[in-house]
Amino acid sequence: MKYRIRPGIVLTNVCDEHFLVSGKDARELCPYVTNLNDTAVYIYEKLSEGCTEEEILRCIQEEYEIEDSGEIRNVIDAFVSQLLENGYMMEVENSDE
Repeated sequence: MKYRIRPGIVLTNVCDEHFLVSGKDARELCPYVTNLNDTAVYIYEKLSEGCTEEEILRCIQEEYEIEDSGEIRNVIDAFVSQLLENGYMMEVENSDE
């Protein structure tokens, strides 16, 4: 599945803490501020580049030289579900356009 970050969402860093902040266009649709840990930031940045969950999994495996034990996949799936549920992200059609 492909995803798109909702317009108006900004990832920012304040005092070594990472936050998703919903700007004017997104305030009606999701929480104003959400704190993210380093793992969530990595996944979020990959999603914002247009990567699928499978692509993110492969990137993590290659970058950290680890096997897929299923736990990584569960973390990615849970984070994506949370972003969708909270309105920070939207599903988009897979298309070649």
